[in-house]
Amino acid sequence: MTKEHKLIYWWLWLGVAMITLILIIGGITRLTGSGLSITEWNVFMGAIPPLNEADWQAEFLKYKIIPQYAKLNATMTLEGFKFIYFWEYLHRLIARSLGIIFIIPFIYFWVKNYLSQQLKKQLLFLVLLGALQGGLGWFMVKSGLSELVYVSHYRLAAHLSMALILMSTCVWIALTLKNKTIRKLNSDELIFKKGFVFLGVLIVLQIIWGAFTAGLKAGYQFNTFPLMYGKLTPMNMWLLDPAILNFIQNSGTVQWIHRILGISVLTGTAILYWITLKNNELITLKKLMLRFSLLITTQVLLGIATLLYFTPLTLASLHQLVAAFILMYYLNIYQQLRISPSKTEQ
Repeated sequence: MTKEHKLIYWWLWLGVAMITLILIIGGITRLTGSGLSITEWNVFMGAIPPLNEADWQAEFLKYKIIPQYAKLNATMTLEGFKFIYFWEYLHRLIARSLGIIFIIPFIYFWVKNYLSQQLKKQLLFLVLLGALQGGLGWFMVKSGLSELVYVSHYRLAAHLSMALILMSTCVWIALTLKNKTIRKLNSDELIFKKGFVFLGVLIVLQIIWGAFTAGLKAGYQFNTFPLMYGKLTPMNMWLLDPAILNFIQNSGTVQWIHRILGISVLTGTAILYWITLKNNELITLKKLMLRFSLLITTQVLLGIATLLYFTPLTLASLHQLVAAFILMYYLNIYQQLRISPSKTEQ
């Protein structure tokens, strides 16, 4: 890499680190019920927190107007409100900081002519994704301010998915800067790649249904494994009509799908790792798939522990963090299918 590309490379990884931090803080915000504590969206003035008692009382009064306060937190004190306000404020503050970290260096790189035409297009897309994510965050919060006591689980899933798309785009551009060589795959590698792409689809679906599980608070029920209170499927699995709604709105069914997808991802990963052990043409992927298998196994164990212990903050946050690492490492392995074998072995 050139000196200029090294600078862009590490800037992108700083963005990845910031997005990962936002994911964790966002998860804590959700788990502590803090997401609706700030009822307005002000891009610039919203960066200033309440500075005195009068400011705090004014913010608390705004919160008292929304349904969540009346239905869930009617006995909340000002001190309790300050706690939930802190997490939502921190989440938004880091998001604002990320916007600055993205935009200012991007303009600098453009002005200094560090960017090729392809890189300009990629980074413009990245900046637009960041702006869209900010708007999507407020769109999510708005869903819980008028009728619902929590945000819409659909909008939560969309917000989380967009954050992971943003993170993955940063990772992909960074890896592309580092790994420029592209080669033709042999027949065994092409077959492996098809299986690996299918595994990627399962991982994406697993993340989406994980967001549905979180948004519906489905992790607080059926807290047994592998059976769901002694049964293979949850009670009232087909409660909703039409039946298809159960897959996206019935909390028990959503958790069941999340479980099935998790087991499917684990099984698929084990099969692909076994293939790399048995096929000499895939020897360069063996160590990578071993590490990926360990990540997936860790994630499944974390998911089970999170369920069995009724979604404690630490385990749930780790579960979300490992999901981000899995996506990053998945993209790293996918890149290895593009570059020369000699680079893979280094």
